[in-house]
Amino acid sequence: MHKISKATIIRTIVLLVMLANQVLALFGHSPLPFSDDQVQQGVSTVLTVLASIWTWWKNNSFTTLAIRADHYKKSIADQDEVAKRAVKQNTSYVSSLDNPVNQPRNHKKDKK
Repeated sequence: MHKISKATIIRTIVLLVMLANQVLALFGHSPLPFSDDQVQQGVSTVLTVLASIWTWWKNNSFTTLAIRADHYKKSIADQDEVAKRAVKQNTSYVSSLDNPVNQPRNHKKDKK
């Protein structure tokens, strides 16, 4: 089973805390230690907007299928990186990551 990343959990918690803060401020409660209501409202709104943008800009994968898709996407990116290094080092690229790509392959058949 795949686990939800720590970064996804942290971003979601920050968003929930900021949304709760915004709701409390909306109903006249002072969750933050500011004396001026306008400053509190402004800071709360800015933090809520920033937390919302930060949280949903990132790819938050909660379902098992989404987490698998993230791993698949990463494996494709890793293969692309291996291929780029192989081309840069002037070696032949083998699609299997089990084969070393840092060493040139000998394409001649071994004679026994």
